[in-house]
Amino acid sequence: MTCTTRNVEVPPKRSDRKQRGPLDQTMCIVVGVLSRSKEFHLREWHRKRFEHAFPSSGISHKNMIQLRFPVAHDPQYSWAVVEEARKNNDILFLPINEGYRWLMANTLEFLESALHIFYKDEEKASQQTSHREYLSFGSSSCSSEIIIKVDSDVFINYLNLFTALNQLPPSSSSLYTYFGLIQSHFPASTRNVRQWTGTSYNELPPWAVGPFYGLSVSLARQLVRVRSTVVFADGDAMVPEEDRGIGIALQRSGILHDVSLWMMKGLYMFCNVPAMIHDIECEALPRDTIAVHVGWD
Repeated sequence: MTCTTRNVEVPPKRSDRKQRGPLDQTMCIVVGVLSRSKEFHLREWHRKRFEHAFPSSGISHKNMIQLRFPVAHDPQYSWAVVEEARKNNDILFLPINEGYRWLMANTLEFLESALHIFYKDEEKASQQTSHREYLSFGSSSCSSEIIIKVDSDVFINYLNLFTALNQLPPSSSSLYTYFGLIQSHFPASTRNVRQWTGTSYNELPPWAVGPFYGLSVSLARQLVRVRSTVVFADGDAMVPEEDRGIGIALQRSGILHDVSLWMMKGLYMFCNVPAMIHDIECEALPRDTIAVHVGWD
């Protein structure tokens, strides 16, 4: 199981960065923040961070990004989440129960839902996805189409994120891209897990650590295609860890050796802040930080 992982990071500052803008290619991006139904304050925090990033960050208008909040089913909070969705128009309702047990199933449901946003016509959407329909990029021309999965307690520096993404090759229907904190040669814990990978190796296929990772739309389609091979009918998954499960799905898809793996630097340093502060800056973090796992008090 030999796969090459390359590095991508925020490059040193350039004197001409303001004139040329942080990005050279037109990217269409969906950022999905997976959150529990009751995490209203975290979703609002993400919305404010997202709004703050534009246009003060200098991100080019050529690059289109949509922020979405996949939320699974919890009857105790359903009515409140529906009202939140009517107000903000950014909730993706997932038809699976809430909880860590169903995280893998919900992540794949999110990927399928996100695919709607990239389809340019209703006929293609009806053929390739389920009945749900959301706002789309319309007729926009995207040199790269990317889906990013984020946990609700992760702080994103959007300018650094886009600057790093600009170093990736443009995605296409034949180019599969997977980026994040990539784990290669990670030991498989049990014989069952080794069998589920479909190989005789004693290690898992490459996977990106769960709080933050991204993939091209072309790769997301492949993962959705093999969903039934890693998630059972009741929503249980082969492995409880969603991020490792994505790696197994990658192996099951049969395209692992065609995937371009990118180790994204600047992830997962901790920044402890009070839970209700929505305008944190985490000033002490390194300049090239892309995503921060926030420790809520």
